[in-house]
Amino acid sequence: MFAFYDFETTGTSPAFDQPLQFAAILTDDDFNQVERVDIRCKLSPHILPAPWAMAVTGITPEQLEDPNLPSWFDFSFQISGLIKRWAPATWTGYNTIAFDEEFLRQSFYQNLHPNIYQTQFDNNNRLDLMKVIYAIWDLAPDILKWSRDENDRVSFKLDRLAPANGFTTHNAGSDGLDIPHLALC
Repeated sequence: MFAFYDFETTGTSPAFDQPLQFAAILTDDDFNQVERVDIRCKLSPHILPAPWAMAVTGITPEQLEDPNLPSWFDFSFQISGLIKRWAPATWTGYNTIAFDEEFLRQSFYQNLHPNIYQTQFDNNNRLDLMKVIYAIWDLAPDILKWSRDENDRVSFKLDRLAPANGFTTHNAGSDGLDIPHLALC
């Protein structure tokens, strides 16, 4: 089983920002969708979101304070329960080891979970597709088409890499996560 996942957050610092959305798709080993979740939470009172993060995620000020959304505390326990229920799985995403996993661990830590490393227990594994892309670039660069940034350097950003390789209909970040978005790798 593979669990493809992504967080949308209020910024880039796991210690001072918080996740606002967790989207995930569980697939079988042939990448057939088994289950999909899209969980949001409201902004904690002590968090000040970065304006650029709100622009990137598309989350509005009204959504930040929606009283119908769970607290960050409840949100973290929903994710914890999901990880336990979906185990064993390979938790997969793009730049997840350096970004999403850090937010996940910090969320569990700040919300008093006994195990902040859940994606590494219960026979779970982790796979960061950004690392796979780096390996492809180094070992077999002809496999993918590489986009370039404004300085003519190869860009490993998924929002450039995916369209360069024909994945133009994904919707990650706006209202969920799509397998084609992550299955590029």
